[in-house]
Amino acid sequence: MKNKLSVIGKRLGCGFRNLWADRSGGATLEVAVVTAVLVAIALIFNQQIREYAKSIFEQVFNVTPNLNPGTP
Repeated sequence: MKNKLSVIGKRLGCGFRNLWADRSGGATLEVAVVTAVLVAIALIFNQQIREYAKSIFEQVFNVTPNLNPGTP
């Protein structure tokens, strides 16, 4: 019984090592992390981003845009 558990443990350990060494999904993970960071920054600085965009619209088009969703 102990020998069977040892063999199973070695197979699992080898599988985890192979999974850790596999780089096929590395680029996807990097894109996901960068996207998550950008979304978090956008959520944290939501009001400042809106004010900055509003000032750019006013300077370029000489109009005041409605950047608040849900308001007419």
